[in-house]
Amino acid sequence: MDDWSQYYISIPEYVGDLSSSTLYEAYVYANRDNWDSLAIISMDGGFRYTHGELKTMVDLAAGGLWKMGIRKNHKVGLILNNTVEEAVSLLALNKIGAIAVFIDATKTVSDIAYAIAGYGLDLLMIDEMMLAMEPLINPRHVPIVLVNQTKPAPGIISYLDLYRLGLGVDVISASYESGRPTVFINSSGTTGSPKPIVHTDHSINMAAYKVLRTDYPLTRDNLTMKVVPSFIGLGLITTLYTALLSGTKIVLIPGNNPPQSIMNTVTFASNFPRFCESIGLSKETKLILFAAPMFFRVMCEKLDLFEDMSYMGAMLAAGSKMGKCELEDLNSKLSAHHCPVKICNGYGQNELCGAVTLNSNSANKPGSAGFPVIGTSIRIVDPETHAELKVNETGLILEQSESMFEHYYNHPQETLSAFLELSDGKRWFNTKDLGLIDEDGFLFVTGRISRVLVRYDLKLTIDRIEDKIKRHPAVTECAVVAVPDEVAGEVPIAYIMVAPRMEQISTDTILEEIQLGSNPLADMEIPTKIIKRKELPLLESGKINYRMLQEQSLLEDHLGS
Repeated sequence: MDDWSQYYISIPEYVGDLSSSTLYEAYVYANRDNWDSLAIISMDGGFRYTHGELKTMVDLAAGGLWKMGIRKNHKVGLILNNTVEEAVSLLALNKIGAIAVFIDATKTVSDIAYAIAGYGLDLLMIDEMMLAMEPLINPRHVPIVLVNQTKPAPGIISYLDLYRLGLGVDVISASYESGRPTVFINSSGTTGSPKPIVHTDHSINMAAYKVLRTDYPLTRDNLTMKVVPSFIGLGLITTLYTALLSGTKIVLIPGNNPPQSIMNTVTFASNFPRFCESIGLSKETKLILFAAPMFFRVMCEKLDLFEDMSYMGAMLAAGSKMGKCELEDLNSKLSAHHCPVKICNGYGQNELCGAVTLNSNSANKPGSAGFPVIGTSIRIVDPETHAELKVNETGLILEQSESMFEHYYNHPQETLSAFLELSDGKRWFNTKDLGLIDEDGFLFVTGRISRVLVRYDLKLTIDRIEDKIKRHPAVTECAVVAVPDEVAGEVPIAYIMVAPRMEQISTDTILEEIQLGSNPLADMEIPTKIIKRKELPLLESGKINYRMLQEQSLLEDHLGS
């Protein structure tokens, strides 16, 4: 199926032409008659801002940055935690043509310091809670603007000071330029080191346009929660920027780590009707949540906190795939609480600003990653020959999109290897994921081509091993990593989470029962160890942190030898 137009809707008339606008211009145009409406609510402090107040803050911040000497193409690092200053900084920097560099605050101090030094930043914006580690992450003494300041910090100005600097400053607004860097975000780094991804006004605007063409009710009447950090495309572009364009009200949910963010989200969602009443929003207001699958899993475990979920407007689970059985089970539980919409699994990469395929409220096939968003092409090819495959044939997933990134900053070789040029002369982004497109045009992601281990010269697909282990009724999550072995070359180690009601089951029993089932592990697929964990380490995107698990496995082997 090549025509998915039946699944797209029209965007609101007040959103203008996004193809050749800066982010600042697009925001101002879309809200030209909406300045008195509520824009952002910060749950960390309870602050509320209208679009008019937000624009005033943006213009003052742009003036302050200009006064500090920040100009077009200067790079400003942001290490913030779902604060209003993220939105202000994004638009203020864009107004003057500077580049917003969103840095992953969840990494180690040395990783953050390495990133800051590698970007060659002209300014750094950090939350006060990071001030104690500032000498370690900022050895070059890049000037700092401090957010959420509660006490004086010598030599560092606050965001309030930045506003004061901007009073009466005439800023030369940057005009749209094709290909000019606007934002740096991070690749997820699930199985390796994350890379800085360079995006432009065009790629970000096109990504927002695609989400606005789905049937998620991103309108001025409704409200969305921002729970995913802004160094991830889902948080910055799919949630924050797209909501600003559409006029959808935004609630910023704080959280210093994934478990805290999840619980804050569940608490807010369960109290949503009372929240709307407390601030004068209509009872018809719908709640929209774009987050990692773990958020929805926990929500369904905490359904006793919810009374009537008829206010849910959309639930997009992105970051990792969810199986058909799991989705049907979770959706059944939600439906019993009068939730009118189902969880919509999606698929995408930060290199393409987030969404590539999405299930929507009206077109949702559980177990699939959805249909291609408008302006995106997907091709399934043979991993070896790159010949195009037919419907329902599994192969390598390639993509083209108007929201494509420009390059990885200072990583030319990685940029080259991110693409494949096919025999038709066209350049395609290589996802390194395996999947198929069915007869209805829905994408199914089945594995990752690079997640392969070689045991006794036999190539084994790690996703296949994980999938077989996950089929055991006691196993709620599984992550398999490859570790070196002197004899076999590489061997698999499996980390599993077990359902609370089955905590006493042994790993030997689990393995025995898998082998007695209809889809047993092949001899070479059997892990040398199966280790039970209460939880698995996660990236901020909600994906399993395989790199951390692999490092832990190597360390445990070393200590045990």
